[in-house]
Amino acid sequence: MTKISDLSNFPYKSFDELQAAVKTQKITIGADQTFAREWMARGKQSPPAWRFISLLLHFVPYIVFLATIIIPILIGKPILILVIIPLFLAFSFLVPTSPFRGLVNIACYIFIAVFIAGLLLGNITLAFIVTPFLAIWIMSKLLYRLSVVQLRNTSLKDEDLFCLLYKNRTINILFNDTGDVLIAEYPKGET
Repeated sequence: MTKISDLSNFPYKSFDELQAAVKTQKITIGADQTFAREWMARGKQSPPAWRFISLLLHFVPYIVFLATIIIPILIGKPILILVIIPLFLAFSFLVPTSPFRGLVNIACYIFIAVFIAGLLLGNITLAFIVTPFLAIWIMSKLLYRLSVVQLRNTSLKDEDLFCLLYKNRTINILFNDTGDVLIAEYPKGET
């Protein structure tokens, strides 16, 4: 079992000291979003309820995709399928860890404005066109945020897991007073 004291150049001498620093908000533990998402979905130490939530949120884009095909037919405007599906497919490949996430966020804020304008103007078609993108964006952000929080909380309860994640550079430490970030000196993947 690895201990905090075994980590090279680590600022805390014990796991209790690290937990106290987190509790008093001297530091914040950061986590790699993509790893956290995978861990939450498949990790042995991830609670079963969280794995179920992760799985459920994983299927939201597929449900939304089906809705983008079925709803235009039901409302008598099948031509909307030609507009929505290509946009949906392009958008669904952009995840929160994408280098284009800033553009995706800006686009989604514009989509929120379009959605609200569509509702206020009584133009359901306009509101409908942006709904799939907003649903995926919201669910994706929620999924990644929940994953990071769950990984962070679990690692702060298990010293061995914390050390393993730290050594693999999957988690890091942000010093709240200075804004400095501590990342393990170990090469990624080497423990």
